[in-house]
Amino acid sequence: MDQEILEMFSDEIKAIEKELKVVIMGLLKSKLQDKSLFEKYGQIIDRVYGTAATLNFMEVANYCRMMKEITYKCSVSDNEIGIQKCMYLMLDSLKYLEIIPKTISDLEELKKIRYKMKLDLGRGEKLTRSYFFSIKKTSVDRG
Repeated sequence: MDQEILEMFSDEIKAIEKELKVVIMGLLKSKLQDKSLFEKYGQIIDRVYGTAATLNFMEVANYCRMMKEITYKCSVSDNEIGIQKCMYLMLDSLKYLEIIPKTISDLEELKKIRYKMKLDLGRGEKLTRSYFFSIKKTSVDRG
């Protein structure tokens, strides 16, 4: 893949990571009560999803799609345990978004991150099944 495209993707991820940190700090300050911030997180992470899918980084894209969907569900949920578990996934997502730009040109290092993201994808799917199974809200269906 063209190095310039990878650098642009890295720069986009760095900018998005900063935006997500602000959202997560807002959630922590509100003690996870400002549900609109979960939806905002989903909207922001969707930008990484779109670019990753376009560039065929499918593990990254699938992970970001899962995070988008689960945070949208959190925005309308009252399940405190599910919301807390989602927050842990959101904090982990910051770690990934910090590491990806540093490893995007190193396929072996990137494979390790993509593997961890795939594991978290399974955790997110289990979380959805366990705590948010009755919520139909997605980024497409906002109600």
